[in-house]
Amino acid sequence: MDETVTPLQRLACVACAICGTAALALSTPAFGESSRPLVDPTRPAVAGGIAGAAASAAGAATPPELQSIIVGPGRREAVISGQTVKQGDRYGDARVTKITETEVQLRSGTHVQTLRLFPALQKRRPEAAAGVRPPRRSD
Repeated sequence: MDETVTPLQRLACVACAICGTAALALSTPAFGESSRPLVDPTRPAVAGGIAGAAASAAGAATPPELQSIIVGPGRREAVISGQTVKQGDRYGDARVTKITETEVQLRSGTHVQTLRLFPALQKRRPEAAAGVRPPRRSD
């Protein structure tokens, strides 16, 4: 049995490839005309809107949520409920007064609010975590 491809067979394969590509191109929307906008998968989820001003369905304002902190040489930024802020910036009614590696401080008038990146975690001494009492110092 001869396994060679005739020019007619080759032409049929090329025609099928062209028709398949054309059908695929016509069945998908043109570039940039998608029914859904593209979403950046690395962007933090927005809970309650930007600047803490959005209200929930019940009508109450949602509390600000610290989502990320970026600290580098000459750079201290935080993402609070989807809004990127720097020290000194305004967030809603408050001003960002302090950004550390684990928390952000907001001041509104005399009220100071501290947002923690990991609010459920508390810093403890290793001895306290293990139930061991540290040795007494003899000063």
